[in-house]
Amino acid sequence: LFGGLDVLGKTQIIFLGNVINVDGCVPRIYNEYKEWDRFRVPLYNNEWEPNRPYMPQEVLQELDKNKDTIAYMQNYALIPYWGEGIIKAGQIHRWSKKDRYDSIYIGVDPASSTKQLTDGFAMVISGHHKNGIDILEAIELKWEEKDKQYSMNIIEWLYFKYKANSVNFESVGAYTYMADDLKKTRISVHNINPHKDKVTRLKEFESEIKHGEIIFTDWPGVDKLIDQLLLFPNGKHDDLVDAMVYSFYKSNTHILL
Repeated sequence: LFGGLDVLGKTQIIFLGNVINVDGCVPRIYNEYKEWDRFRVPLYNNEWEPNRPYMPQEVLQELDKNKDTIAYMQNYALIPYWGEGIIKAGQIHRWSKKDRYDSIYIGVDPASSTKQLTDGFAMVISGHHKNGIDILEAIELKWEEKDKQYSMNIIEWLYFKYKANSVNFESVGAYTYMADDLKKTRISVHNINPHKDKVTRLKEFESEIKHGEIIFTDWPGVDKLIDQLLLFPNGKHDDLVDAMVYSFYKSNTHILL
């Protein structure tokens, strides 16, 4: 069919379809005809705003109910599914922040590159209590925000804001020196040099998440963390997930390796 199209380039094609997997009819057509003027139009853009504002509002509201599902991303956002995720949307438990916690830990997954598509510099704050853990806040620094001094200032601000017990910092390679510099600013820092892969680290807390012993509050950045968690380990970015797991570690009960 494509070989018999107008050689003068006047042909227009509207290709209706969704993106189920990374490899499939729709992505192949899009990727193999790069010399064409291609316009990829999902129902929702990257800011989760409808590309078709004239759609009935009740239709959009109905679709929004399933915005955090894999099927929604495949059919309406044109985001492919990379495989079986560990945590499903229905297993995420939401609740409000408590007034008091027994201890608070900050998990940090650092990144120094200021390139747009690399992982962010992630920080997740978790409050520990006798019945479980509440995820209080999640922050992801991008671009120039990942500057060493700026990111250290944010960690220091969070540490004293939450009166945290410790910062659990993934200190591998050059980041070891950053963790050492943080210790000079009156901050309790535990260096984490993970010997397990990130999938194993999350699965160690899989049961607690599914049974509601780990609660996701409605505080800043937590929704972005949930987005990464639902795609993990197949999403493009997972820095917030790593930082979240590190924030679960209590220095007196975990061996931080």
